[in-house]
Amino acid sequence: MLTGFETLILASGTPYMTVTKNGASFNKSCVEKMEMAPYVLPLIDRVGKRFAIVHCDMDEPGAQKFFRGRDISNGVRWGNTDFLTTVSEIVGVSYEEGFRVNASFDPDERALIFDLSDPLPVRGSK
Repeated sequence: MLTGFETLILASGTPYMTVTKNGASFNKSCVEKMEMAPYVLPLIDRVGKRFAIVHCDMDEPGAQKFFRGRDISNGVRWGNTDFLTTVSEIVGVSYEEGFRVNASFDPDERALIFDLSDPLPVRGSK
């Protein structure tokens, strides 16, 4: 009777990543969509101006720690300067200035895909 159905992953709001001098923050919705993945594989598409994180195992080459089991309302923060610089160069906005990019979820790939071609200003920034 339930043939053809799949689990619908519900999240509280739109998944997005904020990049500032303090690091890259993935909001609560990102953590929910990624099903609180302890590890993700970061992928970059420089030509298409996209960044993705894919649910993966800890032994996957390139795997990065993601959700560490703390309060989900804080989301996840990465402070890697190389990552901040790389994403900022693609976006064309300094992480010192700050920006936000929205994501879409691909359930088949278990991935969040961030559109780096359409950055939004961070609230409270210039």
